[in-house]
Amino acid sequence: MDHERKIYAYIYQLVPHWADADDLMQEVASLMWEKYDSFEEDTDFVAWGRKIAFYCVQNYRRKKGRTKIQFNSQLLDLLARESDDMLDQMDGRLDALRLCIKKLSVKDQEIVCEHYDSGLNVKTVADKLEYSIHQVYRALVRIHNQLMRCIRLRLSMEEMHGKP
Repeated sequence: MDHERKIYAYIYQLVPHWADADDLMQEVASLMWEKYDSFEEDTDFVAWGRKIAFYCVQNYRRKKGRTKIQFNSQLLDLLARESDDMLDQMDGRLDALRLCIKKLSVKDQEIVCEHYDSGLNVKTVADKLEYSIHQVYRALVRIHNQLMRCIRLRLSMEEMHGKP
């Protein structure tokens, strides 16, 4: 389930409650395992998973037909297409973020890794790296700004050169 977050985000955009999205994600994952033999090797795995998720969401909607808010099939199709576009844009931004993180100094990469990848709070990062809490906060603000500039620059350059 390397692509679970993308498929979950897709489901979450189509259903009103996170608990329902969790249940649907479990159902989709189970169906993907059952139907894995039907997956064509050289095709887009996430797109295949989203297609399964789409049908699970439609099935969920039929079962929940008694709820107050109901989207018609055309709106659900539109939301699904918009979701695909948004997820594709998110992929481009994540790629740009990964490249921009590599451009950070080793020290800044370490702060980012400890805080975001390891999930440590600022005080723990400060203690571990032997910095003050204020130094870590200032570094995170500076790094955030630097990454935002880098990502915007990369995306605008890709847009100018016609890359998706």
